[in-house]
Amino acid sequence: MHSLEILVVDRHPGQLLTLHQALNACGVYKVHVADNLPSLRSTLRRRPALDIAVLDSRLDLPMIDEFSVRQPGCALLLRGEGPATELELQARQDGLWVLGHLPWNGAVHRLHALLAHYRQWVNPPRVA
Repeated sequence: MHSLEILVVDRHPGQLLTLHQALNACGVYKVHVADNLPSLRSTLRRRPALDIAVLDSRLDLPMIDEFSVRQPGCALLLRGEGPATELELQARQDGLWVLGHLPWNGAVHRLHALLAHYRQWVNPPRVA
């Protein structure tokens, strides 16, 4: 089974740590973090094939540009609640797959469900 490579982009160290731990609890151990645009660019240069990026929905739009240029096949999971943000709309307009939304409280069961959905989409069950 393919081990997921996930990048978490958030400016708040506490939220980065909490989400990193939640991903570990879901069996994801290849977790990379970035807290600003320069660190995001550096990570994307070193990691040519990310599966999922978890983004704070309050991030700046240039973050989406980096994914559409450097990681066009990467799915996005947006953290936050409420209506679609400008970030989500830009991501969809750029042709990126927005996998879903994760609430701020970082509910592990929701994260687990979103990861399972991703895995099923990428590796559909075989019919005998």
